[in-house]
This record gives sequence, C-alpha cells and structure tokens, in this order.
Amino acid sequence: MIKITYPGVNNFSTFAYDGLGRNISIVETTAGSVTSTKQFVWAQDTLNPYRFCEERDGSGVLTKKFFNSGQTISGSNYFYTADHLANPTDWATVTHVQQAPSKFALIYSPIFTSSIREMTNSSGIVQSQIAYDPYGRSSQLQGTLSPDFQFGDYYAHTRSGLGLTLSRAYSSNLGRFLSRDSFAEAGGVNLYGYMENHPVLGVDPSGKCALAVGVIAASPEAAIAAGALGAAAVAQAAALGHTIGNFVNSMSIPKPPFGVNQCDHNLCDAQCKGIDNYADCYRRCLIGRGYTPNTTTGGFNPPFVDPHDLPGGFNPPKL
Repeated sequence: MIKITYPGVNNFSTFAYDGLGRNISIVETTAGSVTSTKQFVWAQDTLNPYRFCEERDGSGVLTKKFFNSGQTISGSNYFYTADHLANPTDWATVTHVQQAPSKFALIYSPIFTSSIREMTNSSGIVQSQIAYDPYGRSSQLQGTLSPDFQFGDYYAHTRSGLGLTLSRAYSSNLGRFLSRDSFAEAGGVNLYGYMENHPVLGVDPSGKCALAVGVIAASPEAAIAAGALGAAAVAQAAALGHTIGNFVNSMSIPKPPFGVNQCDHNLCDAQCKGIDNYADCYRRCLIGRGYTPNTTTGGFNPPFVDPHDLPGGFNPPKL
C-alpha cells in the first residue's frame, strides 16, 4: 500500500518503504499541502521484529522512541499494559515432541505482541485506556493520549483507521486484511482472513502467520482444564463445536518438523511438492529462510530473526 486517497481534493496519505519492505515514512497531505511527515527508523530487534524503534519528523528530529513494553513521546516515558494474548505461542511450534509422540508442547515466544489496553506515565497514572471488540474496533475509555501501537500490536494509522503490520494493512471495521496473504493459498484458502476468523484465540503480528495464546501444557486439553487459555478462548472454542486441541490440529496440517514455523513449513512444503528429492528440497528451502538443522531433535533451530522478513529460500530443483 503506497497511497490512501480521502474525499475532497488532494487529500491523501502516502507511504514509503525500504528494500526489506518496511515502512519508513508516512506523509499526510490535506488540500494539496503537506500537514505531517513521519519518518521511521528500524533496528535488528529480535524482541520487536514487527515494530520500528524511532519516529522522526520531516527534518529528522527525534519525536518518539518505541520499546518492548512502552514508548517515549517528546522525551516522556509511557508504559503499555496488554491483554491476555500477550507473549503468544506460534502455532508452528505446536508439534509432536519426538520423545513423547502422544503429547504436544506449546512453547512461549519471546516476542511481545498483543493489543495495548492501557498506557501509563512514569508515575503509574493512566494516560490512555482502550477497549476493543474481538476484531479490533476500539473505544477510548480514558485519557487524551493514545499509544502508537494498539490492536494486535499494529501501528495505528489514525487518519485511515487502519492497523499497519510489517506486511499489509488490517481493517478492524472489516475484520480482515486489505491485501492478499503473500504466502498465497499455501497459508490457507482465505487470503484476507485474520486469525482464521477466531480473533480471541491469538494474534497475527506480522500479518502473515497466526500466533496462539502463550501457554505451556502437556496437551491442549490440559491447558483448558488448568484455565491457562482463559474463559474467552475456551468459550469460543466450545461455540465452534471443538476443543482447543482440535483447533490447534486444524491449523497445523500437515505438522511441521520440530521447531519450524507453520507458515514457513506451508511455504516450503508447497514449493517442494512433486519434486523427486522432496526432503532435500524442503531442507534447503528452510535453510534459505534462516533455519539450521538440529541433530538432537531431528528438526530445525529457528532463525534469530523473523523468517518472514527473509528472502524466500531456494528455487526447487528441476524434475
């Protein structure tokens, strides 16, 4: 997305990107005159791979900094409070553990990705309190400031009302992304859907792969019994006519090797199907996306950076 045009004459927002597809500026124009310029600085931050770390004005003057659980505004510190979907688990790691094939392991992700509910100042006084419906339509309950990252940890573009991810824009009014999934049908048949239309069960911080609620349990059913997933998740699962375990399975077919992200598995699996030496093609595809083989588990070690930000692996060999 490079431009949004609004009613009237010469009213629009323009977006610029770097060579890695990251948003580096937003320029607002009203009646033909530039009214705001924001420039964004990115860092190789493994805790926040989906956020830029600084905002600067059109002259390059620093205006805001962004951290794992807060931000600065004109030099003042503010802190985020997130909802229960914080620290999610990647669906990709929901896989059979080799030592205990009948059990599942849900592994914590270190990435802070969730909807920001409150923003407090350094004295703990609430400066902003926001409520969301399941798909992210928001209401400001308290305060006059707003965090720059809101529903799903997406950057809130106030003028358009869109949430901006690393890869595409999300509309909370529509409950869907505005552009196709870059994984195409390898990521599922709904190319615009958010969280497979089950928004209270997790988040999708990159706009490319669903992340489930972060819990560790011997099985999905055990997580439900222990109340680790929360009442909202359990209630929605029941309304859908299945357990969380079945929901996990439905998003993990076929199962990836241990340690491999489901989205990367889908991409490499689709790329290598029909190839004579499927295993070698699949392995080289994952290595091209930043994975390294793990001889202990027989699976792979995940990349230190989000593999969705890397080039798409290897071309499969010719038949």
